[in-house]
Amino acid sequence: MVATSKPLPYIALRKQPKAELLVPPLNMASCLYGALVRDTRGCSQSGEAQINHFSASPLCAISWCFEGSCSLLSEDENGNVLKIPISNIAFSGPQTKPMTSVNNGPVYAMTVAIFPNAFKQITGIDVSKFIDRTVPVSDVLSGEFLELATSILCAGNADAGFEKLINFLQPNWQEQRAANPKMLNAISDWTMSIVEHAPKVGVGRSLRQIERRIKNWTGHSQRDLTFFTRNEKSFELARQALQKGSINAADIAQQSGFSDQSHLGRSIKLQTGHSPKDLLWHIENDEAYWSYRLIAGIKKGVDHAN
Repeated sequence: MVATSKPLPYIALRKQPKAELLVPPLNMASCLYGALVRDTRGCSQSGEAQINHFSASPLCAISWCFEGSCSLLSEDENGNVLKIPISNIAFSGPQTKPMTSVNNGPVYAMTVAIFPNAFKQITGIDVSKFIDRTVPVSDVLSGEFLELATSILCAGNADAGFEKLINFLQPNWQEQRAANPKMLNAISDWTMSIVEHAPKVGVGRSLRQIERRIKNWTGHSQRDLTFFTRNEKSFELARQALQKGSINAADIAQQSGFSDQSHLGRSIKLQTGHSPKDLLWHIENDEAYWSYRLIAGIKKGVDHAN
């Protein structure tokens, strides 16, 4: 008798990598920015599908690699490229520069972005100690939160895992929220709430004390937060312009609060490593920039004439 293989499941027949943004409920939007889900199982493992580019960000994150594994790409002092293995459950602090990872084969993974002040209120952990660092989650979390993170990995499903995280954090976060429970759905909203709230709490009211308070809550200075806010505004205006069929960089710079178009270009390059024009091309055409495309709501291969 000749053994026959079982019919391949649907996932083995899929040709294109999958990327999805999971959004938290409104009452958790001031705690969780959202979850980026990446699934390359059953896809052609070309260079683009294996690489993941991420911009600098004021947020911290917890990542789960349900299937497969990833490594961070870095350079040593001689310019040699290094592959640094990432734990299957990892914590990343706020990032002051773009970062790139590579999939070691097919992966199914989820990264949940968390506002750093919310993370500190819930855990008591100072995220400024983890700026530009990615470490095993066991180096950061303990107790019930670590047990939850482990159970999410064992469950092996992004949607179920994100819901499980929300259910775990929700009771605690509702207690921790400020008296003015403004619902946040953008980094600019979050930054404004931080800057408005900082002078109202604590003993000191001097600019230096307020700056120190903001740094302690977020891991970033007020100037850094303004940098991310302006860039986010420019990304949103660019997305709107794309939908209309054309982009005027000078107008976007002015409306986003930059002194001129060159100022906008330098700021975008600091966050992403690319000029605005090059970044837009990569977002539209390079699969490795799936996270940018997902957050910006821009489709791959957009035709500007439409």
